[in-house]
Amino acid sequence: MKLFPKIIYIFLFIILLANFKLAAQLLKNYNYALPLDIPLKLAGSFGEIRLNHLHSGTDFRTLGITGLNVYAIEEGYVSRIKIEPDGYGKAIYITHPNGYVSLYGHLERFRNDIEKYCKNEQYKQSTYSIDVILKPREISIKKGDFIAWSGNTGGTSGPHLHLEIREEKSQDPVNPLLYFQKNISDTIPPVIEKVWIYPLSEKSAVNRQFATAYYNVTSSGTKEKLTNELPILVKGDIGFGIQTYDRSDGTTIRSGVYSIDLYENNNLIFQQTVDKYSFAELRYVNSLIDYEYYIRNQKKINRLYIQPNNHFSIYKQEVNRGIVEVNDTVWYQIRIVVRDAFRNETELNFRLKGDLKSPETKISATEPGVNEQKMFYQRDNEFQQGNVRVFVPKNALYDDFLFDFSMLPQQRGYYSEFYQIHNRYTPLHKSASLRIKPTHLPERLNDKALLLNLDERGQVLWNGGNYKDGYVTANIRTFGKYVVGVDTIPPTIKLKSRHLKNNNFTRWKRISFTIKDDLSGIKSYNGFVDGHWVLFEYDPKQDLLFYEFDPDRLKFGLKHTLDLKVTDEKNNTGKYHTEFFK
Repeated sequence: MKLFPKIIYIFLFIILLANFKLAAQLLKNYNYALPLDIPLKLAGSFGEIRLNHLHSGTDFRTLGITGLNVYAIEEGYVSRIKIEPDGYGKAIYITHPNGYVSLYGHLERFRNDIEKYCKNEQYKQSTYSIDVILKPREISIKKGDFIAWSGNTGGTSGPHLHLEIREEKSQDPVNPLLYFQKNISDTIPPVIEKVWIYPLSEKSAVNRQFATAYYNVTSSGTKEKLTNELPILVKGDIGFGIQTYDRSDGTTIRSGVYSIDLYENNNLIFQQTVDKYSFAELRYVNSLIDYEYYIRNQKKINRLYIQPNNHFSIYKQEVNRGIVEVNDTVWYQIRIVVRDAFRNETELNFRLKGDLKSPETKISATEPGVNEQKMFYQRDNEFQQGNVRVFVPKNALYDDFLFDFSMLPQQRGYYSEFYQIHNRYTPLHKSASLRIKPTHLPERLNDKALLLNLDERGQVLWNGGNYKDGYVTANIRTFGKYVVGVDTIPPTIKLKSRHLKNNNFTRWKRISFTIKDDLSGIKSYNGFVDGHWVLFEYDPKQDLLFYEFDPDRLKFGLKHTLDLKVTDEKNNTGKYHTEFFK
């Protein structure tokens, strides 16, 4: 009698699992229309590793140009239109009856009715940047409808179409490549360039050294091997990382991989798959990679082990967080399998030899020294010394570590000493709070005070901040070198079309300016023609600000006045006045 309920549970579980797999398969085979009328070629894949996030869509190449037709992949309605100088630039969101939303980003221009809707909204709000939520019946869309022209707006490095597919309820992005596999040619397996082996505890070692070791990988079809086959001696807790990438047919662009499996003696101990995730967890990418190595070398090592405070949902399976425990002298067979979204796969096999001898190199101290303090990821942490206070909240770190602090003398042009707040190589998952008490700051400059972050090259980066109660306080997203400065210089504004005689724009479609701010950055810009607000578009990539002459709102054949105001983050305002004929 006891066996019967167990059989029922097993039977029900098998049915549920089969239905889940069937639903997933049907979803992947959903027959979406193509977003472009040219052959689809990848410029970037879903889940590709970027600093502070994973790529949340798929980028399609547009022949290196703008202005290609973009089409809706399914019927529905335009549910959101977002326009901003950075990010997705000009973007359309379409909600579909199947419970998903498609997003089309970096567009050059919307189709005429949507463009008119947006322009009216921009003039209504007197701003270029808008984020409008539409009702279901305002702009209906049919499958395959033309909706926009492809572009290069927002945070791009070249023309392309960014396509996202999101779940409507959660707004979680899912992998678009799962829906377009029959439309993209990809027969090329991923490549594993290097494998990294990490000693992860005080008693760990690789080749009797308490230091990370790496090995080049030699490719031989879909089977890869280490270039150097010498025995690798390991002891204690050992983690792995790989440098890997994928390519598709007809392009040399390196993109991200879809999944990585790690096996120890044929047991799956780590599995990572980028089919879906939440925007709220994207910053875990800084724990997914070897963050220090990336900051130092601009190369991405994908960790195949999980730090204690990394809760990324792309980890589908793990045993002991992917860490191999070596406590004997036997051989360990390691197998790494990397796949792309088209199920092309590459396999790497190598062996490790357990070694119980002590490391030959001295292990770094784990107890706080002078100007050091241990910080814990599971609780709030506070550090205070002299004129500096640092607060690192609970769960802002991925692991416990020794926080380091030092101070350098004050220099001319700054209003505090230089403070080394740990280093740039330890990532923060959440913002920390930094307070620095300025010295010799004139009261008239209190509202211009801010915190500056200096990198190794001496480049000054604005980090925000405001003066209050004797301190300049700001939230910081990275550790590093900080100092109090002030920003009193307004943005510069230069007319690009200065060669025009008497500012005659009769044959021109727009008037353009170069605007720059050397410190806190552009916060706002407003242009007025004949005293009326007009729509200026800002492209930060080119420091370009321009107004397209609008025949519906501007009388041609007359002399006009133009007043332009550009304000930075510390409320310094640059002004420009001119007359022009149009």
